[in-house]
Amino acid sequence: MAAADRVWSALSPRARWAAATILLAIATLPVLSRQYIGKTHSDLSVYLAGVEAFLQGRLYDGHVFEYPPYALIWFLAPTAWGHDLESYRLAFGLQIWLFDAAIKATLLWRALRARTGFPDLVPFFVYSLGSAALGHVLLMRYDAIPGGLSMAGALAVTGGWPLLGGAVTALAAGTKAYPVLFIPILGAVAWRQSRSDLRRFASGVAAGTVPLLLLALWMPWWKFVAFHDERGLEAGSLVASLIWTLH
Repeated sequence: MAAADRVWSALSPRARWAAATILLAIATLPVLSRQYIGKTHSDLSVYLAGVEAFLQGRLYDGHVFEYPPYALIWFLAPTAWGHDLESYRLAFGLQIWLFDAAIKATLLWRALRARTGFPDLVPFFVYSLGSAALGHVLLMRYDAIPGGLSMAGALAVTGGWPLLGGAVTALAAGTKAYPVLFIPILGAVAWRQSRSDLRRFASGVAAGTVPLLLLALWMPWWKFVAFHDERGLEAGSLVASLIWTLH
């Protein structure tokens, strides 16, 4: 780490930007090859079935759908390319690739802005290696979207845009429920900056939540929670698996 820090610190600003461009290309361009490697993940069929149920007016009411309603934004977009599974897979994978590339580009951009040394690049390398380990599954699940939105919300709040940060975080929570946990944390960050920032953050969250309330008038989207309640406990990590095994 010390040697890498010395090399990185010795580079001129222009050389750093050139190195960052090369790193971004290495981290993003090979990901596209995953479109043609491995089998089609079963989640894509779930996403496409949800879109069809929505268009038929059966979503959440007659059709079991395990995701919050804002997820439909990202499931619907690839249908402009085609409604068969193969066309949908390619379009959906391209959408995820764009989100993945945006996350990596943002992490690199922040490292270049920090100008304090090689450790600023660690978040980029950690995320890039982690996403690479997912293989072709990365492009066939939509987790990069709520992850990218959550990061954007946090950066907006800490960067002096609390209204935007609140709205984006609400969008992330409506896309996949877990980002709702970030709302009180980011609220505390906004409050530490100023009371005005807290009010603007709360207004952003409210603005992002209003469409959910309106949707509830004709779409029982809260039923997605029942799906997870019925399927029981799942071990989603190595640590959880070890604890489960001990029981």
